[in-house]
Amino acid sequence: MLKNNRRWVFLFVVALVAVFFQWRGGGYYGDDKRPVYQEHVLKTDAGCDVARQPCTARLDKVAIVLTFSEQPSGLKVFPVQVSIKGLKQPQTAKLSLTFSMKGMDMGQVRQLLKWNKEKQYWQGQSILPICSTGRRDWRVSLELMSDKTIYLADFSFVVK
Repeated sequence: MLKNNRRWVFLFVVALVAVFFQWRGGGYYGDDKRPVYQEHVLKTDAGCDVARQPCTARLDKVAIVLTFSEQPSGLKVFPVQVSIKGLKQPQTAKLSLTFSMKGMDMGQVRQLLKWNKEKQYWQGQSILPICSTGRRDWRVSLELMSDKTIYLADFSFVVK
């Protein structure tokens, strides 16, 4: 009989804890208070090699221009700049670049860029690893987060 009472006490305590979490968190798993972002993929100029010239990605009124100030090469630091047109406050956005090769796992080569208030563009420095197979075709994915919106753009280039 004592074992039976312990079971009821245990079930009662579990039920009280569940009710407490339901009341405190707004649900059994809590309310998800993270912001919801809309995602937009920008269209990149076809055939533009960002290693040779600035390239633009567009969607409606938003235009993102990616520029490598120097020719990128493996294991050598090169400057990167991004200009954004069509956003109300581009300086409040978060901007990152991810370098990759199609069909290859080169590790996570991600670069966060910083806002240059004087020049009104994003800038940073990147470095590329050397591919052991000798491939030189790269892809850079740009992710811009602003005003609960994520803008994505992909650019291609070839390292000399």
